[in-house]
Amino acid sequence: MSHHGTDERSGAQGRARAGWLRAWAAALCALSGSSAGAQMPGVPVLQNAFMNPGVTVGAFYAAGKGQTAGGVAGALAPTRQWVQVTGGAGYGDARSTVYTYGGRVAVPVGRFIPGLKNSTSLGVAAFAGAGGGTRDSVTLVTAPAGLAMGYRRALGATRAISVYATPFLSWNRSRGEGLDENAAALFRVAVGADVALTERLGVAVGWEGGSTADGIRPGPRAVLWGLGVSYAFR
Repeated sequence: MSHHGTDERSGAQGRARAGWLRAWAAALCALSGSSAGAQMPGVPVLQNAFMNPGVTVGAFYAAGKGQTAGGVAGALAPTRQWVQVTGGAGYGDARSTVYTYGGRVAVPVGRFIPGLKNSTSLGVAAFAGAGGGTRDSVTLVTAPAGLAMGYRRALGATRAISVYATPFLSWNRSRGEGLDENAAALFRVAVGADVALTERLGVAVGWEGGSTADGIRPGPRAVLWGLGVSYAFR
């Protein structure tokens, strides 16, 4: 058999492998930011460890014991994926409806951890955020800060899945006219999964639990669940 035929087969195999790798990378990138959530009262803190370059927009719904929440959000990350900024707005409904808002900044730190610097499957990110809302002249502010630890893998050429855990400390404060200011720091943990259905469309589901507020202290009082859909622009 000629060397020319062998070279042609090798070249075809190389092109096929390169195409598969590009599709695999695109599917993995579609995961990042698929939660498209921001820090808002009544919404789980679902923060993936991986960044999605460009703009991601989405909608989400959350629920807990005796409460619901929902809204829209967007995330922005530069091409080099060294930071991600997320913002959102929506509503929270316990005994009455309140409009809420929030924002969060995440920075990948896995590149500084030996063994993770060149990993495409494992990631770690640090994040901090703040959000709040006002109801009946009472304002609630919540500010979480913690770490996101994630794992991702491809599911064929254009789909992928990522799972992650997010331990964090949440500082909560409430104040209002004629009321004393109250504050509480709570340790919470969230776990979530993001699935890239296509290179642009993703869904996310997650759970948050841990310490809860009691009495008149501000903060989450139940386990929270969340579901989101997103679309990535590139």
